[in-house]
Amino acid sequence: MTHPSPTASQASDWRDWYRLAAGSFRSMLRVGFSAAGIALLGLALASLLLEVGIVEGGPELTIMEAISAIAAVGAAGGVILGLGAEASYGASALEEEQDVWHRATGRALAGLAVAMILVAVSALLPLPEDLPITIDYGRATLRAAGGAGLICSLLVPPLTGWLSVRAGFWKPRWDPYLLFGAWAILIMALFAPPG
Repeated sequence: MTHPSPTASQASDWRDWYRLAAGSFRSMLRVGFSAAGIALLGLALASLLLEVGIVEGGPELTIMEAISAIAAVGAAGGVILGLGAEASYGASALEEEQDVWHRATGRALAGLAVAMILVAVSALLPLPEDLPITIDYGRATLRAAGGAGLICSLLVPPLTGWLSVRAGFWKPRWDPYLLFGAWAILIMALFAPPG
């Protein structure tokens, strides 16, 4: 009878942790970036509706300011949404290998990392002072997405882990939908207009 060598066991443990980290990060990147990207696209659409006159109110901008701001915010939303979609390939297969609590812990830590990325981008993005207010609204949307991610990451993965263990009807493949819904709702709740 042969016993696995300690180095083989350590390598296997390391690969398991790597697969958990990779799957969790990809999954949470998809959820967080999708929520942030859709929020930015929604902001661009709302700005467009204001400029066309379908909705009343909003800041007074020249046509060029409005078009450039809507294009910039919409493009940023599209890029973030696309990055989130690309990141998800293979995430579910890597996560399905894990037990419920490992998956929940991995998602919580990965969600915190994604939220910190969004907060850092909103804080570090160097922008000139004389840009249209819509750009500042985009930065505030990213900041709200980061804050929403911090809250979601701490609350939702433990909840979905508990539901997976305690509630017979709950299916683990529903976890990302609950995460996305909570993240999107919290973006709207935490959004604070600039200035």
